[in-house]
Amino acid sequence: YFVRIEGREQDFESRLCRALVMLVVSIALTRFDIIELPPTIKSLFDEQKGFRHGSTESAGIMNLAARLQESATNILLAVDAALSEPGSGSVDSNTSFNNPDDKIFLMA
Repeated sequence: YFVRIEGREQDFESRLCRALVMLVVSIALTRFDIIELPPTIKSLFDEQKGFRHGSTESAGIMNLAARLQESATNILLAVDAALSEPGSGSVDSNTSFNNPDDKIFLMA
């Protein structure tokens, strides 16, 4: 992605860095014990100290990891759509629907 945005770093670099951070944190959440994580991540779970036990804490960590990964994927899909050539027709994303040139329109 960083090679593909050469010349357009100002438009996409911050989004790609954000997606990269989200993916790294989601992987760290699934591979490391919560004790090993930085305090900023552990603080996301501190409000539930009174009701903490292993299974709910583990489920919360996995849910957070899945949400972060989904957010990063959405950012990458948006960057893909923005980098693709608008007239090529090779982009199949939610933004390419309801094009007036298409014979079929999706109703939402």
